[in-house]
Amino acid sequence: MIRLAVFCDGTWNGLQMQNLTNVARLARSIVRDPPGQNGKPGVPQVVYYDEGVGTATGVSRTSDRLEAILGGAFGAGLDRKIEQAYRFIVLNYKEPEDEIFIFGFSRGAYTARSLCGLIRKCGILRPEHLQRVPEAMQLYRNRKIHPAGPECQEFRDRYSRREVVGSEDLRRKVGETTAPRMAASATGGDECLLTNEVRRNRAVGIRYLGLWDTVGSLGVPDRFVLLSAFNKRFRFHDTEASKLIESLRHAIAADEDRRTFSAAPFSNIRDLNITATDELNADIKLKNARAAKAGRALQPLAQVVDRRGPGYIPYDQRRYQQKWFPGDHGAVGGGNFEPGLSSAALLWVAQGAQAAGLVFDDRPDGELAQAGDLANPLVDWRIGRRPGSLRPAWKTDLLGMIGGYRSRAVSIGRDEVHPGARLRWMRMAHYRPKVFSPFTGETRLGLHRYVELVTGPPFRLLFVLALIAGALLLVWLLGVVAHELLRLLPFGIGAPAADALAGAGAWVRGLFGG
Repeated sequence: MIRLAVFCDGTWNGLQMQNLTNVARLARSIVRDPPGQNGKPGVPQVVYYDEGVGTATGVSRTSDRLEAILGGAFGAGLDRKIEQAYRFIVLNYKEPEDEIFIFGFSRGAYTARSLCGLIRKCGILRPEHLQRVPEAMQLYRNRKIHPAGPECQEFRDRYSRREVVGSEDLRRKVGETTAPRMAASATGGDECLLTNEVRRNRAVGIRYLGLWDTVGSLGVPDRFVLLSAFNKRFRFHDTEASKLIESLRHAIAADEDRRTFSAAPFSNIRDLNITATDELNADIKLKNARAAKAGRALQPLAQVVDRRGPGYIPYDQRRYQQKWFPGDHGAVGGGNFEPGLSSAALLWVAQGAQAAGLVFDDRPDGELAQAGDLANPLVDWRIGRRPGSLRPAWKTDLLGMIGGYRSRAVSIGRDEVHPGARLRWMRMAHYRPKVFSPFTGETRLGLHRYVELVTGPPFRLLFVLALIAGALLLVWLLGVVAHELLRLLPFGIGAPAADALAGAGAWVRGLFGG
């Protein structure tokens, strides 16, 4: 048995950064060979860390710049990131007892969730079929194909390991002929109940999913119709978490208001916890039957609906949790000069992983111990370029000016508000984010929002005009090159086309007054 820990970092984030994200900090905290307990040997823990899209390739300065632009702005390479993480699991997963832990921040959280969806649809390939990873990726991207549908079942039967990923697999493996029940969600979030026995012995073990502020699309603002077409292929569609995931925690930024960082919370956390209590109650009923025969007191059945009723499980003790933290995208996922807010989110996700069995370095000078000392929900997240400096309250940023601002207005429950956000609200009269307005009764926007209302529209107009001018200039340059190449063709056969290009080039130059 081994534990596989997959860490997917966010855009432009990597190990070479001066200030590491929570993904990198947690990856460094894994104990590779933890000691055994109660006479049992320790379980080896194998770590896979992947830098975010847009990080340096190391090939050349030009390629690094292209990667930063294409990966950072348009998400180029996201499919490659998912495939690489999937290959790691294919090559290292050996038996049903193996446990998989997956972590991600920003677009890395998108990658992590997509990886879970890929496993749900295609299972885990047998190593001899490693070359079929792109084929599995195409199957995952096809939203018209359901995980329980015949295409996915046939793919898993031919190329994947025998562990089940859904109830349709379980029915086929035990010889039942009942047609698979199709789930309500096209992404497989509503699979039939996988019992504890099946989960332990016959199902792929995605033991834990830990996320920081999933980005729901490529980050191209929807208000730019042509550019937002880049979002369509990659727009996040796994809004429901699969029951194949045994436990999860998702930390979300309450104060991120840039349109380019739209929130992507899970929509079925409550349903997952209800299903988890059904599984727990199956064991409780067995224990109660034995207790009744022995004349002992019976244990109340677990439930997550009635707070005052017997057997109620508080939110903080449930297997599936989603909480809103104070701060913007980077303040929750890490990578800023000020680690006070991100450290709290780091510890919360790490504690969930520890409860699921992952072993971290617990030395006093370790990463998690330092995070405990640094955690502070009252620090400012609007950090300046220099350590210790703050960005003025009125100052906007480039992404905010290009895409505009919009508060994250999502319906949440009181249990989903992290204690750090509660403390900040009580201590700071100006802290009133919109997402908490159902509880606080008021909303206060930052000064930068009012500045953007005035300066944003003309800035975006200039931005669009600059894009158009850049595109025309690129067309003209390509035309010049093509014109010269056509002139080099023998016997003048390229002359007519060259003359046509010259005329088009003159028209473009005329637009620029040349």
